Amino acid sequence: MNNYNPVEFSVAEVLDVTSYPTYKHTDSNSYELFSCQARLDGSINKPIITAKPINNNIKKIPIVGELILVFKLNSNLISSNTYNQEQWYYLSTIDLNSAINHNSISDYTKHETAQVKKPGKNFPETNINPLQPYEGDIILEGRWANSIRFGSTPAKSTDKLYTIPADVEWSGDVPGDPITILSNGRTVKSDAKFAIESPADDASSIYLTSTQKINKLKLHNPIRISDSTVQFNKSQLIASADRIILSSKQDSIILDSNIGIEINSPKIKMGISSDKEPLLHSEATIKLLQIIINTIKIGFADAAGTICTPINKQLTSKTVTDLMTKIQNWDIMVDKYK
Repeated sequence: MNNYNPVEFSVAEVLDVTSYPTYKHTDSNSYELFSCQARLDGSINKPIITAKPINNNIKKIPIVGELILVFKLNSNLISSNTYNQEQWYYLSTIDLNSAINHNSISDYTKHETAQVKKPGKNFPETNINPLQPYEGDIILEGRWANSIRFGSTPAKSTDKLYTIPADVEWSGDVPGDPITILSNGRTVKSDAKFAIESPADDASSIYLTSTQKINKLKLHNPIRISDSTVQFNKSQLIASADRIILSSKQDSIILDSNIGIEINSPKIKMGISSDKEPLLHSEATIKLLQIIINTIKIGFADAAGTICTPINKQLTSKTVTDLMTKIQNWDIMVDKYK
């Protein structure tokens, strides 16, 4: 026969958070990983409980002073002596202030002495602008202006639905086409209610597009073998940061393209040695070689100025002429010699 086990939810204020920086699975208290101590809603007479996250794979660790929604698992569901017979779990924080950084409040549960508690032992409080949402978006926002947006191209509208229109940063012609943006470190704007991801302003970001144009993506140099950043409207992977490192631990890094690979940088260094040598400019090299070949083809002249037999007759052959035209590889281009 099935037992009916009702679950009653309560609100609790977080008093402390257990982090266990030296956690080992064999520790006696390892089953309380990421748990927090909280006082149930009401008064000082309410007990202090230890609550664990309901999902240890996807979790939002609360901070001191935040309110969490908790429930107690019915004791008849727990048969092992390893666990507490009355185990509390928390679902999520309750965002009373709608703040991104933290929603800590002071003395919600009416402690003996009124006090202003810090939200954590070393928790830095800062103002973070929430992301501008668009219809249908799923947004994951961290406390420090880092986020993942599972969004799309919003349908164009004549009325002002949003504080920040989506086409400020990206635009597309097909509503509902997906775009995924991973953003880290947005600029705090004191005069704006919402913020939006920007490859130009964010500390680092990754864009996965489908048909969107990234309107404010700025490059140091223009693209010459493909459409510009504001014209291209097919799928793109765009990464932007102060420095980008691609490191392959065991095998190769492979760049494969149907049209070409463009490297726009004033300096390019290849190889692993610290002792480098410059790359030859092909046009200047060909001009120098042509002068030498012409000189050798002429040969010697006697006292009267009559040209004698050339030193090397092979230099007058058609083979040499053909090789001079093939020495340049027009599929690999570098800045022209000035």
